[in-house]
Amino acid sequence: MLQHAAPDIVYRGDGWKNYRSMTPVRGKNACAQMLWAILIEYENLGTVVHETVFEADRVAFRRTATLRKRGTGKAADVDICCFVRFQGDSIAEISEYFDTRRMLELDT
Repeated sequence: MLQHAAPDIVYRGDGWKNYRSMTPVRGKNACAQMLWAILIEYENLGTVVHETVFEADRVAFRRTATLRKRGTGKAADVDICCFVRFQGDSIAEISEYFDTRRMLELDT
């Protein structure tokens, strides 16, 4: 994904344990560090996209990701709503909103 990101990409989200209620993550390097930290903690066992809506330079979709917490081995299906904004051929902004109850179950 980062190969398609704008240098000043912005990530907003509320589901990842170490990134809840944080100010937005800004910049390609900061987003790469965040994604690396997430990959260390969680394994994505698969994702299913349910609905997708395109409008001008934006796309919204709902997906279910099967995540496994590394270290505990717990797995859960987590619903996530995603909103992506493009600027030309690059991803300018991503916002993700998680089923926080399922993420809490996974993290405890």
